[in-house]
Amino acid sequence: MLISSSNNQIKGNRIHGALYGIALFKSSENTIDTNNFSENDDNAVLMDSNDNVIKHNNFFQKQRQAHDNGTNSWEGNYWNDYLGIDNNGDGFGDSPYFIFGTSTTVDATPKMTLYSDQSIPVPSLVPNEFRETPWQGQWIREDTVWENCTKQLKGWLVIESGATLTIRNCILSAAPLSEGVDNYILVKSGGALYVDKSTISGDKSNSYFKLRTEKGASLVILDSKVYYAGDWGGNSGIQLFGDGAIIENTEIVGNYTGMNIKGSSGHRLVNNKISDCVDGILVEGPSHDNTIKNNMISGCFYSGICISETTKSQVVSNRIENALLGLGLWGTENLVRGNQIQNSSMGLAVWGSDNVFYHNNFLGNGAFSPSFGCGQGQASDPLGGNHWDYQGEGNYWSDYIGNDADGNGIGDTPYVVPSNGIDHYPLMVPHENVFSDVPSGYWAYDYIVAIYNHGITKGCAQDDPNTAENERRYCPEENVTRGQMEAFIIRAKYGETFYYSTTPYFTDVPSTHTFFKYVQKLRDDGITVVSGTYGVDTYVTRGQMAAFIIRAKFGENFSYTTAPYFSDVPATHNFFKYVQKLKDEGITAVSGTYGVDDIVTRAQMAAFLARAFLGME
Repeated sequence: MLISSSNNQIKGNRIHGALYGIALFKSSENTIDTNNFSENDDNAVLMDSNDNVIKHNNFFQKQRQAHDNGTNSWEGNYWNDYLGIDNNGDGFGDSPYFIFGTSTTVDATPKMTLYSDQSIPVPSLVPNEFRETPWQGQWIREDTVWENCTKQLKGWLVIESGATLTIRNCILSAAPLSEGVDNYILVKSGGALYVDKSTISGDKSNSYFKLRTEKGASLVILDSKVYYAGDWGGNSGIQLFGDGAIIENTEIVGNYTGMNIKGSSGHRLVNNKISDCVDGILVEGPSHDNTIKNNMISGCFYSGICISETTKSQVVSNRIENALLGLGLWGTENLVRGNQIQNSSMGLAVWGSDNVFYHNNFLGNGAFSPSFGCGQGQASDPLGGNHWDYQGEGNYWSDYIGNDADGNGIGDTPYVVPSNGIDHYPLMVPHENVFSDVPSGYWAYDYIVAIYNHGITKGCAQDDPNTAENERRYCPEENVTRGQMEAFIIRAKYGETFYYSTTPYFTDVPSTHTFFKYVQKLRDDGITVVSGTYGVDTYVTRGQMAAFIIRAKFGENFSYTTAPYFSDVPATHNFFKYVQKLKDEGITAVSGTYGVDDIVTRAQMAAFLARAFLGME
């Protein structure tokens, strides 16, 4: 198997009787030449791999010869199941051999007869001189703060018992392999690591690091980036042996495993983006009382979320796509609600009982099975004893073919989950009620869901993961305060990770205030020009809202239509140019009067933000 690997030659091998003869994942510019593949369940599997050359090999079919969903070159291979003919006698078939994966992937010149002895000379092994990896590093033995810094992680960084290392607004880069050191962040029992608005990274090919917490250690990672942790030799990037880790609003890219819980419990993994990995979130129990929520997981070769020996945990509102196994669950009494799992070989597989699954969307899973992994289909429940619906509502299944004669949104016949599960109340359309107080028919529904999906709003009340109900609310008819407005706008521009002045500008917004960083950034960028007190809890008018949004997008210098659009906003009005620009850009659709002094509701705010920053109409 090659994972994120390039410029290799795989030549002259005989591979027989394996699950798969060769597998490439996210690999490019490799040559697979003059090999002999026989009696493997899958002889060759290429997933998300491009610009590889597969030529002059012998393929003897057992189940499937090859699968390729990328753009690779297949040239002159022998396929024992090829049925074409060779009219011109050049030794190659006149018609192409089609390869599973895409409609255009073919071997255009299939060999009519097998290649003879495919073995090649192997050069003599010349052993390298043994070099012991030097022990280098830094030991944190007392509370330490790294702030606004750039550092190289070279060797071991050990946080001892009783010490806390805080890393805030820093960039840590792992030393390259050429330095001959093992880059390792270890939080020992009784120690603590707090990472905020920082980046810790390798470089994908020449440097890596590992992060591990021992039993009794504490870890918090907020609003940060963790890139290329783990060495892709099976070592997870973030290993959690200690209980109660909090990892939120963090982008995790290129880790062998995004996050790996190892026999520990009580973790909170929320609002993270995980991609380019083997497993997104891997829980190896025994484990319990974990919250895995609102994570976006894509491009993970094996599993999006895989949980074993786990009880009383919540897997809620995650988005998983393009994995072999979207969600695997071995355990009891877990809640799986509001997740979207799509385009995976197996959407969800459960081994255990008394788990509850509802309001999940299963979209297009089961189209491909590589003959290894956990099978093929939307979901699998071989043991039974689980609950696939709750209080009269189940899940959405894209392959459900039942009817809804009474139009209540629930299928009239159950959906069978092979081989011992049943969803009595399958949904007829995907479940999308992110907020319990914003039904799908509400006028601003699409805007509110869009700004939630883009991290611009978190709602006015959060969901309790310990209950089956969805308590998350948006409060669409409540008025917007100036503090809330700034959080909306700054998140729309920068997300949650940005630099800002740490000395307070305003007496009513101290550094401990919930909206401090947003208000500071607003002033840093010149979006607000007031001084002294900010009025963080006062309501925002439509005129003020126009000024804030237009300054955030265009600054103070921009062109606009000079003929007034609205009777209540003449050319002499303080907010005239901002309201005009708002109309020019299609951010407001009203005509006649604008309501410049009216208070903005949270629903209206969602519409303005979605049009201004997300390009919605």
